[in-house]
Amino acid sequence: MISPIVIGNEKKEEVYPALYNDSTRKVGALPGEINYLRYSQEVQKRWEEHKVFEVDAGSKPPKEGEKFFGNFPYPYMNGLLHLGYTIYSPLDVQPCADHDRASGEGVQPQGCVLIKMEVLPPFTPKMKVLEGRKVYLAAATLRPETMYGQTNAWVLPDGKYGAFEINETDVFIITHQAALNLAYQKLSLSPEKPTNSLELSGHDLIGLPLRSPLAFNEIIYSLPVLTILTDKGTGNVTSVPRDSPDDFVALQDLKSKPALRSKFGVKDGGYFL
Repeated sequence: MISPIVIGNEKKEEVYPALYNDSTRKVGALPGEINYLRYSQEVQKRWEEHKVFEVDAGSKPPKEGEKFFGNFPYPYMNGLLHLGYTIYSPLDVQPCADHDRASGEGVQPQGCVLIKMEVLPPFTPKMKVLEGRKVYLAAATLRPETMYGQTNAWVLPDGKYGAFEINETDVFIITHQAALNLAYQKLSLSPEKPTNSLELSGHDLIGLPLRSPLAFNEIIYSLPVLTILTDKGTGNVTSVPRDSPDDFVALQDLKSKPALRSKFGVKDGGYFL
């Protein structure tokens, strides 16, 4: 039995009789058995005849049963019920679509996966204040499936980081911009307001022992690299030399240049180099 769907004042069975009363269309018919082109032509013709997508803009709200045009983007199911993703403006406290921006038209959100690399004790003297908490270097990646080949993590030596409270137990060491972005995604102890427990520099993070969830080695280390952009991602980068030539070259530089290791305090023969 077909439940009627009202389009304006017309029932769907009346608007699309070819679809609902075609005796040649059987339940469970394969796509090859249905003449979609004929259906499409008939439906388009009936749309025109019934003026399905035409409506006069009246000066008064439509009465019950009257046809009207709505331009609201109705919610749809895609996992959780949502209206899609867009750029959000904390200054305006609302989404900021293309034509609302002075610049950046066409820019869309970039979805990433956060890799939580747990900082293993004992903590450095500067990080002693974080003892008793679960502390992570969080790195953003577009390719989580490659993390099985991770050999180390990268940090920017002169970068500015913070230890931000995500909830009652977890702390993420990331850049301030990343913490602000996460705070508007319910990843902050205080909603929409990052809570920074400790200011850190990239130099403070070099040589930290880490446990990464998918890495082959039980312990990996954070190492210095100069190509990280702190206005993107989290300021921490995973290193997978087998999939990234940049990672391979940077790791080989540290292995082959004692002066470079000395400059950043990287131990000779340590950190699996």
